[in-house]
Amino acid sequence: MLNSKKFFIKAPLAPFALLFSAGIFLQNVIHLSLWTALAITSIIIFFSLIPKVSKREVVIFLLVLSGGFLRMGSSQWHAEKIENNLAQLNGKIVRISGNITAIRETERGFRYSVSVDSIITNNAIIRESIKVNLYTESDFIASMGDKLDVAAEWREISPPRNPGEFDFKKYYQQQNIWAKGFMEEDEPSSITAQEGFSIPTAVYDLRMSIRDLFNETVGGDAGKLMSALILGLREEVPGEIKQDFVDTGVIHVLAVSGLHVGYVLVIVMALVKILPVSWRWEKILIILLLLFYAILSGGKASVWRATFMAGMYVAAPLFYRKANLWNIISAAALILLVYNPNYLTDLGFLMSFSAVISIVFFYSQFNQILPEGMRVNSMRNPFLKGVWALFLVSVSAQIGTLPFTWSFFHRIPVISLAANIIIVPVIGVIVSLGFAIMTLGSWIPYVGAAFGNCIFLLSEIIFWLTHQLGRQTFSYIETSAPSATSILFYACLITTLFILFRKATRRKAIFPVLAGACLIIWPWALEKNELDVIFLDVGQGDGAIVRVPTESGIKTILVDAGFKDWNRDMGERVVVPVLKNLGVDQIDLLIMSHPHSDHIGGVEIVLEEFEVKEIWDSHGSYGSRLYGRIQKSVEEQGVHYRRLETGYIDTTFAPLLLTLFHPDSAYSVEEKNVNNSSLVVKMSYGESDFLFVGDLEEEGDEVVTPFGELLQSEVLKVGHHGSITSSTQPFLDAVNPDLAIVSVGERNKFRHPSAVVMKRLTDSGAEVLRTDFEGAIWLKSDGEQIRRYYWR
Repeated sequence: MLNSKKFFIKAPLAPFALLFSAGIFLQNVIHLSLWTALAITSIIIFFSLIPKVSKREVVIFLLVLSGGFLRMGSSQWHAEKIENNLAQLNGKIVRISGNITAIRETERGFRYSVSVDSIITNNAIIRESIKVNLYTESDFIASMGDKLDVAAEWREISPPRNPGEFDFKKYYQQQNIWAKGFMEEDEPSSITAQEGFSIPTAVYDLRMSIRDLFNETVGGDAGKLMSALILGLREEVPGEIKQDFVDTGVIHVLAVSGLHVGYVLVIVMALVKILPVSWRWEKILIILLLLFYAILSGGKASVWRATFMAGMYVAAPLFYRKANLWNIISAAALILLVYNPNYLTDLGFLMSFSAVISIVFFYSQFNQILPEGMRVNSMRNPFLKGVWALFLVSVSAQIGTLPFTWSFFHRIPVISLAANIIIVPVIGVIVSLGFAIMTLGSWIPYVGAAFGNCIFLLSEIIFWLTHQLGRQTFSYIETSAPSATSILFYACLITTLFILFRKATRRKAIFPVLAGACLIIWPWALEKNELDVIFLDVGQGDGAIVRVPTESGIKTILVDAGFKDWNRDMGERVVVPVLKNLGVDQIDLLIMSHPHSDHIGGVEIVLEEFEVKEIWDSHGSYGSRLYGRIQKSVEEQGVHYRRLETGYIDTTFAPLLLTLFHPDSAYSVEEKNVNNSSLVVKMSYGESDFLFVGDLEEEGDEVVTPFGELLQSEVLKVGHHGSITSSTQPFLDAVNPDLAIVSVGERNKFRHPSAVVMKRLTDSGAEVLRTDFEGAIWLKSDGEQIRRYYWR
């Protein structure tokens, strides 16, 4: 195994990179103020200047650690300053002036990334060095580098609205994009063409020219694949093809990174050999061409990591140094993190560095622990040697990247090991042919056409292969998001296996085994039997997940499933992903409060994706096609379907008790307003009570209110999205909620919730939480107290 002392002597930058990263991580966790971080750094510097300090290395290490704190602190301070300045703009019409830095076509028009000069409101001019994504109609056409002056509705980029969702706000802020602007077509606007030469515009024009060349010489989806592989234009690739790559576990080939830079390095090294220059100029030219390619391909973190590493490896002989891979990796990490400490939470950065670190470390370990005949260096057959080496590289990379694919994508790839052996070499051929088209295609048309046909054929083979492999049930294992304990247990398992394969270190395996055992036993011993109630943000609709700890394990209740219209299905967008993120594979009870589409719209996809054991429905009939399809699916699947009467008490989820207060069949048949036939269900867990009332309005309130104290609940899911016709005072007096949850869509056309009802709730002593403001609201109860769980 790795000798730490020798390792740090050979790679002195490694501890600096680790400590600087640790400082950034800790600052992200504890959020020290910038001035506190400065004070700590100053104290460390003061002690480092005292001559009698013997542990000079400790002081240096602390200084690097505090440097990480300080760099992240300054970044957070800058971000908070910008956020405070822009907070007043959300939802307002402003004038945006700035230059276009990127252009992308959308379904309705264009999305321009604008580097802002000024933002003008009715009473202020704001100047911040930020970018905005400006959305326009198709008739508003501008070019790269042009200066825009337009009126637009300013909308801040939302953080994740539900557990497990991708954090677009963080993603865009890492690119210094802080808002979306939707152009006001009726307001005056101007476009001023760029004057003079601009490097970003020249690079953009070159990228687009090469993209057009690929589309012309290769064509179809294969041409779009080429733009992704060489230019980093992954958005060009159709969604279904990307999904096939994801399912097969080879999506990494579509992100320009070390694999692609490696191919470029080989091609560039071969090309410069032709030139009549000295070896020093060869090295310098290689480095310059690598830097140019990093800019040409979009300059993502993974590209710069690979470019810095390749550049330093090539540059080492210029300084009469022997290249050390660990030093190079550490230097690349330090450069990127000093430039932008937020890279530490960037998926591309994490995947890129974890893959290369894992390959460098575990590949060498495999070649030491495997039997002599299975070691790469011992193989004589070139073909078998290449295939086996590629397999070991793939396994090594997957060991390091698995925690991130598991955490971010909630899946464990299975078939990717075999897929990479086939697809990665083919991608190498495609990239090489792509560069040949770039250099020769426009000069020698027949060569471009011939290479284009080859790329088209190879791409179609890859598309077919990924589609077939991705469809297999064993291509990946879908899981819930792992806990920190699960990731640590995985690390203990990998450590144990590699220690056991070495005779000299087998006795030491007891340590990771004991650590792994503790990670299993202690969380289990300390686990609390808590009820989870998650009110999802499904827009203008309702949807809630209840997770119940029972003697036979965790059971799941779903109350409504969001809306569905011609354009959006909140079951597909929100409910199903959140259920899968929680590790749910079966829904024990689905409660459909009433058959309106804003409550049952997502039920169709839920029935397709999960086994549903039982459904409760309201009485009466409703003539929608959606409701008819749901009833047909329920019948075909043999789901236990029930329409219950008032007073029914269910104990199958003990210790959770479910009580039905409304409606009975006679009332539902006579009631014309379907909202007032909503199921009213009280869930009691010890001393904690949750009341779900669907879209109950004032007429329904009158029927239910006589139950009096039986309705009393700490948490009320407010009826009918807080409309003026809901939550009457007598009803609220009976329920007497401490917490009122309003499930409502942002800027909805109904203008829900009513200000009158919100005041009525607060005057009744309830704290009001709204999904349009808060996103999903997650509550936990131990049977005595209810607490809010902040899931972001």
